[in-house]
Amino acid sequence: MTNRTAISAIALTMLLTTTGCGGKKVSGNTANATQTAEANTGAANEAVPEVDANSENAPATEEAAAENDTTPVKNLVAAHKSGVVRIGPVKPTGPVRIAPTGALARYVDMHPREVEGGRSFLGEPAVRRAIAASVRDAGVRNFIYNYNGPDAPIAKTRSGRLIAWGCEAHNCGFHNWAVSITPDGASAEVCYYHDDERPDGSATWYSRGGRTAKRAGNCPDQ
Repeated sequence: MTNRTAISAIALTMLLTTTGCGGKKVSGNTANATQTAEANTGAANEAVPEVDANSENAPATEEAAAENDTTPVKNLVAAHKSGVVRIGPVKPTGPVRIAPTGALARYVDMHPREVEGGRSFLGEPAVRRAIAASVRDAGVRNFIYNYNGPDAPIAKTRSGRLIAWGCEAHNCGFHNWAVSITPDGASAEVCYYHDDERPDGSATWYSRGGRTAKRAGNCPDQ
């Protein structure tokens, strides 16, 4: 059958349908053309399945993807809001305490005359040498070595130094001493306070080479 004949058959089918004669039998070629068109429509419908909005297997929408976003940026924001820092170094918020290292560090929290391993802090040769290198006054050195009053446990300062303190019995506020020294004994400052009239006067500080300086207040114990 020629193309012109096929076109005429299709036109005749459409005319019969329009005029209500759909019950009449159409030619074989026309029926085949109709079946082919229906088959193509069915295949197209199968290629695009209907999606149920309430189905659990429905593809995720862009809105749902946004709600389940777990990108590093969003995680970082959430961590920030909860007070957790996930990336980057954490900067210290306060003074850094340096742990003392050296032979004298073992005396931290001990009293100046408390004996450990057969020796006390004030009996250490390094401490004695440091005091002698700073304090030229023999009377001050004698008072430090032989004080008869209360003392304080040896403390470590924020700079990593050790500080020892003691005073005269029943006269602590008016007569006291302190030694600030590095744990290796290489550097020391010695404080001496003696004022029988007032407890808030000025103390004398001795440094290496016999240098002295006046500073307000008693000798510190920490």
